[in-house]
Amino acid sequence: MYRHNLPVSRVVPHYKWPRKGKSPENKNCPHFLLDNGRPGAKWKAFQNKVGDYHRQITGH
Repeated sequence: MYRHNLPVSRVVPHYKWPRKGKSPENKNCPHFLLDNGRPGAKWKAFQNKVGDYHRQITGH
């Protein structure tokens, strides 16, 4: 994020990229941050922590 000036909304789980021909199509990764195999409250909390840390190191 810092190096490429990306917003926290661009931090996504591996779930975002489907795997054609696989079942389920989306990877349950990172499983401990997904809710029932999908991004939800835990993923949002992780993004919030990443955003907080990013603000601390950049001063923005």
